Amino acid sequence: MKSIALSVLVGWLARIMAIATNLIGIPLVLQQLGHTQFGIVLIAMSVGSWVGIGNLGIGRAVANVVARYFHRSQAFIRQIVFYAIATSLAAQGLIFGICVCILLFFANRIDLGPVGISYRGQFIVSTIMTFFTFSLWFFLMVFEGIDAGLHRRFRVAIYHIVGYAFTLVMLFTVFRAAPSIVLGTFLLSSGFVIGNLLHTIDILFRHRELFRINAKYKRKLIQIMMLSTIDFTIISLRGYIIYQSSTSLLGLLVGPEEIVNFGVFMKIMLSMSGAILSVTLPMSDMIAGRMARNDHSGALNVATVTGSGLLLGGAMVAVAFALYGDRLISIWLHTPTVYDPLFRAGSSMLIFATVVSQYITGVAIGYGRTRTVARNHAVEALVSMPVAWLGYLMAGQAGILLAMDAVLILGAVVALRAGLPLGRMKRRLALTPIVD
Repeated sequence: MKSIALSVLVGWLARIMAIATNLIGIPLVLQQLGHTQFGIVLIAMSVGSWVGIGNLGIGRAVANVVARYFHRSQAFIRQIVFYAIATSLAAQGLIFGICVCILLFFANRIDLGPVGISYRGQFIVSTIMTFFTFSLWFFLMVFEGIDAGLHRRFRVAIYHIVGYAFTLVMLFTVFRAAPSIVLGTFLLSSGFVIGNLLHTIDILFRHRELFRINAKYKRKLIQIMMLSTIDFTIISLRGYIIYQSSTSLLGLLVGPEEIVNFGVFMKIMLSMSGAILSVTLPMSDMIAGRMARNDHSGALNVATVTGSGLLLGGAMVAVAFALYGDRLISIWLHTPTVYDPLFRAGSSMLIFATVVSQYITGVAIGYGRTRTVARNHAVEALVSMPVAWLGYLMAGQAGILLAMDAVLILGAVVALRAGLPLGRMKRRLALTPIVD
């Protein structure tokens, strides 16, 4: 539990820095650029995140393997790391190239509105830069997976803190002196990848024995790794479609000026999602490690203790946002922000639904139910955009939020029936009487 506590503590410090970057950076960029250019920044970041479709989840697969086999077979781990690096580098390079080609093909067909059309060039450059940032991050997550499997995510978080601190300094100096859509997009979306670059250098020095290029081709090994990778790809894809694609979908429908409030809220959700992951990822690794040692009681303890705090915190945040969300955002952005009751209800529900969904996902992965999670997430990813489109037609921006709520809640209900040790977890939490 000390490892997960340290990882969570430092992870939360990193998330605080990420949130601070958004809290300070978003109003600063908005004030410097104005609503139209800032709306283009939001659309560029959202469209650029579409490269997340190619997130193969290799880092998570490496973390799972390292957690189970690092102390059993160093040779096996070296082979996994070798194949993971080679596969991720090739895949991310290919996906980046495909995304750039698609963007350039449709560039002249993208409607940024009568004012935003003059910034089309900066939009394209900003989107390509975001493609590259995310592709690089997905590749570097292979190295993050090594420390994750050893329950040392706190080292990654430390470097993330440094990366976010760097972007804050750049926002107050370089961006203020020369504001632009391209620079604003980069600084609002690059703190994490700077941290991962620094962490990768650290990994290469601390675990140089894992990077000896002496692995031989083993078809069976590649098949095992790729099957695990496909599952994590699907799991990651669901998140990008629900949280990232919504802003670009709405922005391309209604124009950059009309999406500022919605886009800002989705940025808040991304920060919150990252904060939740700083808890659920080490939780998954700890559960997997306990299960590898047949310590079922220890795994159950990690799941219940973490879950009780996480769900309570999520409920409190959801209620607070329902009561004071638009007022707090008005103070933050220095511009009047008023959410209608339906939007406020949908947004607060999305906060709690996100907490529940990510917690259940983390527990299931830790218990080795990755394939079940992947199947559920595949269905959620397929239905989320059509349902969001219907929600928009019926109730505007609030309808998109309510559609996301429905997808996540139904997905959670299905996951609860997937055979997780819920009965024992309830008894551990004293929610039901213990039956011997």
